[in-house]
Amino acid sequence: MFERKQIAKFIVLVLIIYVLLAVPWPGVQQAYSVAYRVTADSVLGVSTTHFLVYVRPLREDEGEGDEDVKLGVWDRQIQRGQRVLLSTRLTGYLPTAEILALVLATSIPWSRKWKALLWGLIGVHLFIALRLASGALYVLSMAKPTPFFEFTPLGNKLAYSIYEIAVQSPTTSFFVPALIWILVSFRKSDFEGWEEQGRNGGKKNRRQSASIGSAAGLSS
Repeated sequence: MFERKQIAKFIVLVLIIYVLLAVPWPGVQQAYSVAYRVTADSVLGVSTTHFLVYVRPLREDEGEGDEDVKLGVWDRQIQRGQRVLLSTRLTGYLPTAEILALVLATSIPWSRKWKALLWGLIGVHLFIALRLASGALYVLSMAKPTPFFEFTPLGNKLAYSIYEIAVQSPTTSFFVPALIWILVSFRKSDFEGWEEQGRNGGKKNRRQSASIGSAAGLSS
């Protein structure tokens, strides 16, 4: 298994890389927010004669804290809509920074690392897309723009629960990128090798304990 020094080195590297990626956030906020918003609106944006699904930037008088975009539905027939406010930093940028930090700090050959980076970025952006989709589902459950989207009370509760878990929960933001890192960075042979190292280490420790015991017996 891993030695303490290896684990400590990995943790330190992850923290350093993550901080380096997260600290300059104010300098890249505008560019990332625009890319996030344009991509999200092109994927989720729907416009029909009945309703409009949109992702738009917040005005200066809208939102609090880190929120900088709004995901909403506008009913064209009754001229009414619903929306949720999202932070591109919390829902997109920081999970991306986490997967980058984890993969870059992992002690695997670069021939595997660049592939892990590619698949890790694909995986984390699929996760971001699912988060946005859950937000759209929740907004639709509030807005009910057409009879097709009129959920049952149970459906409304389910849409809200999915939104809470996928978007609002800090645990999800941390856990999912970590799971993606494991899936893209390691192979079955890696786990088998660690298991073999663990068995060999246990045998070595038993032999050392036996030697110490024999030496103690002889000295007495």
